[in-house]
Amino acid sequence: MKPMLYRALLPLVAVAALAVCWNRLPVASAQEDGEEQQLSNEEVILRELNHRLTVNMVETPFGDVVEFLQAALEEKISIVFDSHSLEDERHVREMPVTLKVKNLRVRSVLTMLTERLDCGWTIANEVVLITSADRASEVMMVRTYDVEDLVVKEGESDQTAKFDALIELIQRLVAPDTWRSTGGPGSLGPYAINGLRLVVRQTPQIQYEVGQLLGELRSTPEIPTDEPLNVAKDAPAETPPTPEAKPAEPGK
Repeated sequence: MKPMLYRALLPLVAVAALAVCWNRLPVASAQEDGEEQQLSNEEVILRELNHRLTVNMVETPFGDVVEFLQAALEEKISIVFDSHSLEDERHVREMPVTLKVKNLRVRSVLTMLTERLDCGWTIANEVVLITSADRASEVMMVRTYDVEDLVVKEGESDQTAKFDALIELIQRLVAPDTWRSTGGPGSLGPYAINGLRLVVRQTPQIQYEVGQLLGELRSTPEIPTDEPLNVAKDAPAETPPTPEAKPAEPGK
C-alpha cells in the first residue's frame, strides 16, 4: 500500500477501533423489543445479586452461609474468599453468624454479614470476592448508563446543563465522599457517542445505588437541582427486574 494512501486511511481505522471498543462496554439499560440483552459476566453477577431469598441461620459458620447463597442461586455465580487480603481466611470462614430475614436481596445479605465480620465483598475476576474492607473499597468497575431520556427534554436544547445537573445530583446523593471531586477514587462523566450515556467508575455496591437513583429519577418530572431527592430502598433499579429465588432453608 502506498504511504500516502496508508496515512489517509489511519483516521478511519481509529474510528472503527473506537466503535468496536465502545460496543463491548456493558450498558445498563432496559431491554428493547423483548429481546434478551447479551450480558457480560459482571452483568450476570450483578443480576444474580438482585435475587431475593429467605435466610434462617443461627450460629452458622460464615463459610456455610456462603455455600447456601451459592446453592440458592443455583451455582450461577461463584463466591470465593480472598486469602491474600484477609488476615485470617480460616477464621472468617469459621466465624458463626446469625441472620433471620425474608425476601432480602443477596447483595444485602452479603453486606450485612461482612460488615459484622469487619470485612467486605466486591466483584473481581468474574467472581464475588469476600475480602478485607479496605480491598473492597478499592476494587472499581466501569458501567455505562443510558441517560438520554433524563437529559433530553422535548423543546429544550441545553443538554449540557441537564447533564451537569445529573452528575452533580449523583455525587451529592450517592456516597458523596467516594467521588474524585471530594478526594475519593470514583468518577463519572458524560459520553455522547451512540446516544447520551453516563460512564461511572465505582465499586459494585455504589454502582447499584447509582442505578437505583437513576430509576427513581425516571419517575420524577424534572431533575432536582436544589432539594435532595429521597431515594427509596425499593426504587426501580436501572437493570431489568429479575425473578425471585425460591426461599430455602439450610440443611443442618
